[in-house]
Amino acid sequence: VVMGLAAAPVFAADEAWMMKVARGGTAEFELGKLASEDGTTDAVKNFVKRMFDDHSKANDAMKRLAATQKVT
Repeated sequence: VVMGLAAAPVFAADEAWMMKVARGGTAEFELGKLASEDGTTDAVKNFVKRMFDDHSKANDAMKRLAATQKVT
């Protein structure tokens, strides 16, 4: 059970949304890596670190939800 939700049937639109979010998160993570490597200011590097932290938490929550719904 994730966030108080019991496993329920997953509609195709919901599964598609989960996949779209996962792809978008991966793309943002890759762009963030470029910014952390090429960024020259502390502001950019701090922003990227905060973005990585936030996205990691969101990705973990999405993975747990996907697992309860058997979405791979």
